[in-house]
Amino acid sequence: MQRTIRKRLIPLTLLPALAVAGAGALVFLHFATQDAARALQQTADLVAARTARKLEHGGGDYQGNRVERTLSEALSTPHVAAIAVTQDDGRVVIARELPGLEDGWTVGANRLLRYIGGGIPARFEAETTLSRITSPFDVPFRAAPQGPPEHRLSVATRLSPGAVLSPRASTAFALVVLGILLLSSLAAGHTARQLRLPLHSLARTIKRLQLGRLDTQIRARSPGEIGELEHAVNAMAASLHRGQQELQRQVEQTTSELRQTLQAVEVQNVELDVARKRALEASKVKSEFLANVSHEIRTPINGILGFADLLIHSPLDAEQRDYVNTIKESCTNLLTIVNDILDFSKIEAGKLVIDNVAFDLRDSVEEVLSLLAPAAYGKSLELVHLIYSDVPLKLYGDPIRIRQVLTNLVHNAIKFTPQGRIVVRVMLEDETDKEAVLRVTVTDTGIGLSPADQSKLFKAFSQADTSLTRRFGGAGLGLIISRKLLEQMGGTIGLESEPEQGSTFWFTLRCLKQPASTASEPAQRQTALLERHILLYDEEPLSRLATKHVLESWGVRVSEVDDRQSFQSMISAGKRWDAAVVGLTRGELNDRSYQSVLPKAEQLGVPLLVMASTVDRNELRSLYQQGARVCLPKAVRRQTLYRELCRLLSGGRNEPAPLPGSELPEFSLPRPATQQPAASGLRVLVVDDNDINRKLVCTILRRHQVDVREAEDGRRAVDIATAEHFHLIFMDIQMPTMSGEEAARLIREHYAEARAPRIVALTANAMHGERERLLTAGMDDCLIKPITEDQVTAILGEIAGSEAVRGETPASGDEAITVGSEEKGDDELPSRDGLRAEMREMLVAELPQHKRAIQRAYRRNDVAELKEKVHKLHGAVSVCHMPDLKAACADLENSVISEDRVSIPSGVQRLMAAINETVRAEDRQRAASQGG
Repeated sequence: MQRTIRKRLIPLTLLPALAVAGAGALVFLHFATQDAARALQQTADLVAARTARKLEHGGGDYQGNRVERTLSEALSTPHVAAIAVTQDDGRVVIARELPGLEDGWTVGANRLLRYIGGGIPARFEAETTLSRITSPFDVPFRAAPQGPPEHRLSVATRLSPGAVLSPRASTAFALVVLGILLLSSLAAGHTARQLRLPLHSLARTIKRLQLGRLDTQIRARSPGEIGELEHAVNAMAASLHRGQQELQRQVEQTTSELRQTLQAVEVQNVELDVARKRALEASKVKSEFLANVSHEIRTPINGILGFADLLIHSPLDAEQRDYVNTIKESCTNLLTIVNDILDFSKIEAGKLVIDNVAFDLRDSVEEVLSLLAPAAYGKSLELVHLIYSDVPLKLYGDPIRIRQVLTNLVHNAIKFTPQGRIVVRVMLEDETDKEAVLRVTVTDTGIGLSPADQSKLFKAFSQADTSLTRRFGGAGLGLIISRKLLEQMGGTIGLESEPEQGSTFWFTLRCLKQPASTASEPAQRQTALLERHILLYDEEPLSRLATKHVLESWGVRVSEVDDRQSFQSMISAGKRWDAAVVGLTRGELNDRSYQSVLPKAEQLGVPLLVMASTVDRNELRSLYQQGARVCLPKAVRRQTLYRELCRLLSGGRNEPAPLPGSELPEFSLPRPATQQPAASGLRVLVVDDNDINRKLVCTILRRHQVDVREAEDGRRAVDIATAEHFHLIFMDIQMPTMSGEEAARLIREHYAEARAPRIVALTANAMHGERERLLTAGMDDCLIKPITEDQVTAILGEIAGSEAVRGETPASGDEAITVGSEEKGDDELPSRDGLRAEMREMLVAELPQHKRAIQRAYRRNDVAELKEKVHKLHGAVSVCHMPDLKAACADLENSVISEDRVSIPSGVQRLMAAINETVRAEDRQRAASQGG
């Protein structure tokens, strides 16, 4: 229980009063005792003097009644407690004392008695002591000086309480002390009441404030500090009351604003929901619009490209062929823009699918550079690629999208670089046991970009300078698509550039590594070029470095020079060179300064391989005629360079050895397939509402002796297909009257009890999922416009049981422009007349692609694919009557079918040699016909 102020204040008041009273009592007792002691001392002195005189007058006789009486008289004196006479040796002669003397405080007086002669004292001496007298009576003794025996008279007085304080004095003193305590208690009580009342009032006020009654005030009546406290509490209460009112006002205002905000948010939520639905609907409409636009744009492009392809294979002069090539290039550029818009739309819709398949990084880079080399060489630019030796090449990823990004960057570099070089570098940035992070840079010596221009990049439909769009073309989508693609593949993209100093665009790739993949072939690997000594000349330092790096990876000992004089000096020095590799820039080709180099090597018998910044066959043929044994473009594939270099060093007597790492391991081969009939005799229905597209497909089909019928809409197609039997139907999807899907469904219902024809959808909708949707809807296959003759003839081959009516789509390749030694004359080639001559010309153009496909299957150890590619080429050359090439295909196909593991590598080499010889013979015949 807490103590009240009264209970605390009264003890605090009484304790000082008690302390003061006790101190006064002690002082009073001290002085009273001293006064009593002095009175007793005087009494003892008087009694001792009086008794001593009586005893001395008695003549020193201490016996008898007189002495007894004298002592008794002295002892009867008030306050005298004892009296004694002792000798000088301390023996008591006589003594008398009152009873109860053991515990009393006494004041004694000693009288020294000495007799000289007739008893008259020679000296009188008194001694007063205050001591504790005990029983037996103890008389203080002091040794007397030498002389006659002495006697000592000692008188002791007792200090009793009555002698110190009288009853009246004690009573008075007690009354004074009690009065002081009473007054202190009363003062303490009054003070406690004076404090308790205002404090209780303060407590009640504070409790009211605590309960929220902030308008409470104290009636301030107390003086001094209590009054100040009351005023302070009143001020605090007033401040709290004002604060509460302000807070209440703010709360009400905030509540009102919050209520309005919630209402606005609710309205916005409704609006956002409506906007979201509208956006979804707009996205759906946009997707449909893009699909329709894609169809509408691809339809005329399909016709232009298709007929341009047919036209280019017809007899044309050089000017006409150039016109047709310009048409194809323009249509291809237009198709690229359409594809970019569709890719951008797919990315925005989140429908772009990134594959994760095994691929070879070097093949992807070389394919891009081979494709873009003609454009670079056409602007007299050097195109160089450097793949660092620590870069793993066998990876998992999306090679198509990687090539798309690299193609865009290299194409932009070519577009915006008026002169100089473009260098592609592939470096390893980070690596773990399972993953590699690669950094690819594309450096040019072009116009460069300012910081302001750089900030405009990587935005849709944006270029650094709008005038560049008019000057160089393009929709401004390439970089934003590249950035989005790289983000989906876990990479990044950026650039470093300064105006007029060129630019470096870079991107990173994060790819999983294939098991047991290596960065490159080990240097100590046994190759056909091991320890060969080759002299390398190229004025372009980076191009020379790239070639040297490739040669040294095969174990070649390379000596390099950078000017013609040094090359001529070293090649004439008498040292034995196995071969010389000469790199020629576009400038050297233009001013023909190389003419002093090539004949020198030829005269000294040094085999010469020329790598030039050109893909023009006439220029390569001119180099061959001036002494080069082998002529290749600088953007040659590594495998082609290896093969041609092996052929050069063997003098053409032996087949080139396989590239390191391309040997086929042990594998099980499938059983041979039976030969199937050709495509002639098939009945095909072509359904398309566009006359140009329909005519294109029909023309392609008729060139393969196919019986073709036409229909311009779905309803007409159903009528024809139900009236006649067809092996194959090419069905357009978007048509008036009846769509292709509905027509296909009705046709299949009609053929429910019989063998239904194969229906192939033709659509220009390249959006993701369109092909899968059509296949799910019942189509047997799907071709995305613009379609090519290869796609049509491939399907014909499948229907007819022959997979080789035509080969794969022609593509720009370095093998097609490789020029070797003269081998066969034009008289050994069959004449070109009619469709057979046209197909033969088409097949020759496609031979490099066939060769790459066969080499790819060979390197991948994919026997099924190898058999398929060889069989496809075998069927094509059979149609075109090429006996030498047909024999090489037959030998290799028989080796694969018979599981002859020993003869497969040599069969591949013989087939590659036959393809190269056929291409060279075709070039010579074309040159001869043009010269005539």
